[in-house]
Amino acid sequence: MTASEMTTQYQALAGFQALTAVIWAVCALTAFSGYRTYRRRLDLGWAVAFCLLALTQALDAYASYGVAREFHVLTAGQAGLLELSMYYHLRSAAFAMVAAFVMLYAFRQRHTFSRTTELT
Repeated sequence: MTASEMTTQYQALAGFQALTAVIWAVCALTAFSGYRTYRRRLDLGWAVAFCLLALTQALDAYASYGVAREFHVLTAGQAGLLELSMYYHLRSAAFAMVAAFVMLYAFRQRHTFSRTTELT
């Protein structure tokens, strides 16, 4: 694999991770709005947890972008090791993004479900 292909893959990885960070931030905003609406302390805990997940993903995206930007500086051995792990990094980032979407959906539906069960 050429250096330009690896750079492109690391930029794609950084994009997946940045999008996942945005999704976690939306989850945090949802949890905080749930806290403001229902005044449950557990929602505030969820908001903090989601903020930490968003921060972690943002730092991973920044690291991936840094590797993509400086890929031409690496030796052939280092580039080979990164090439071997890239396949698993991309799969992991895609899985994390899907998991974040599922968590956002589940968290938003949690209050909807609790409101409908309280009414019956």
